[in-house]
Amino acid sequence: MSRTVGVVLGGRDVNINVGRMRSLLTQHPDLLIVSSGYTEGIEESARDAGYDGKILFDKEPSNTYENLYGVKRVINSNDLIIFSTEPMYIPGVKLASHFILGNNEKRYVANPSNLDVKSFAYTLSKEIAAILKDLMAISLCRVHERKDIYDKTLRRIKEVLI
Repeated sequence: MSRTVGVVLGGRDVNINVGRMRSLLTQHPDLLIVSSGYTEGIEESARDAGYDGKILFDKEPSNTYENLYGVKRVINSNDLIIFSTEPMYIPGVKLASHFILGNNEKRYVANPSNLDVKSFAYTLSKEIAAILKDLMAISLCRVHERKDIYDKTLRRIKEVLI
């Protein structure tokens, strides 16, 4: 049986995240995942809006790559996933979710937050650093002839890219 899973990809402001969560509630999700370090008041707001389903909080991710790995741990292969995030992140979320989450049906809801240039540059740099970290690990393993770590890291990257 498939579920509808709403995923809030968090912003740096709890009010932005509440707005993203409320836009997902119009899609009637069976499960709501809030992937952000800024979650204060979100559960109360969801309950006030009439949502009585399960809400999971993933407060650890620092970039889209990590957000999607958190989502991957709780979804089923036939779940419909609806993402709510900043409009400028949607192309990256589409690409990364294709590789990380596979063939699940996905939809995207754009919720602008008036992100300033400095915040955008900081967030983008963290996104790129997360992806480069795995690629750097492979390069270092080749140089130092650590085939065991090389193979493990390569398998992880192939899981993402295939």
